[in-house]
Amino acid sequence: MNRLKDKVAIITGATSGLGLACAELFLKEGASLVITGRNAERGQKALDRIGSYGPVSFIQANAGVKEDAERAVQETADLYGGIDVLVNNAGWAAGGLVEELAIDVWNSLIQDHLTGSWMHLQAVIPHMKKRGGGSIISMSSIAYWRAVHPDTPVYKLGGVAPAYGVAKAGLEAMTRKAAGELGQYKIRCNTIQPGMIRTELSAPTHDPSTALYFSRQPLQYSGTPEDVAYAALYLASDESKFVTGTFLRVDGGFLIT
Repeated sequence: MNRLKDKVAIITGATSGLGLACAELFLKEGASLVITGRNAERGQKALDRIGSYGPVSFIQANAGVKEDAERAVQETADLYGGIDVLVNNAGWAAGGLVEELAIDVWNSLIQDHLTGSWMHLQAVIPHMKKRGGGSIISMSSIAYWRAVHPDTPVYKLGGVAPAYGVAKAGLEAMTRKAAGELGQYKIRCNTIQPGMIRTELSAPTHDPSTALYFSRQPLQYSGTPEDVAYAALYLASDESKFVTGTFLRVDGGFLIT
């Protein structure tokens, strides 16, 4: 308990799934928190679920819009007096062959995953400098590590499609570059690389593609949002104060097979 005592965190796209699991755990560990999302109704439902665990506010914002990103960061700092932790979690998945993917889908994926994370990163830097350091965590994926043949059943899951993987690869590069620059200010930058995690938006229980995926990883069961949240907790806490510019993979061992 209290691994995040006296820390202020902002988690983007945290009204469901991985972001909401991170939010709940952060609150239980003592953080003061802001969660963001596009939908006010879902934001209120999230607050209803986790509000009893600690100080938390919802800010309606589109993570891929510069004005929204800057406003959410500033309102967080105004509300709690600073920012110590940013979790870039907002994003979505879409399938599509390389030769067929519409450019607007490509642009939206890059904007929401990569550019949105970049804008939040830029916005929190001055606040973290004032606090004498901080932790920036970006939710990446194992998706960019491997190419998947389109005839493979698992290909239809948007999380392994090319554009999504490219966006996540960009997050990894962004993180390393930022870590190199910001280390002098004790601002750490890392990513988490989830594998197949069961949420309301992914990994249907009875989908044969999902079963095939799990049969090919050493830990032959599905990960949970809480598994990812504990990884984020470690990177947000002072326990990882000497960890920067790297990734923490949470994939059941899939990529070692």
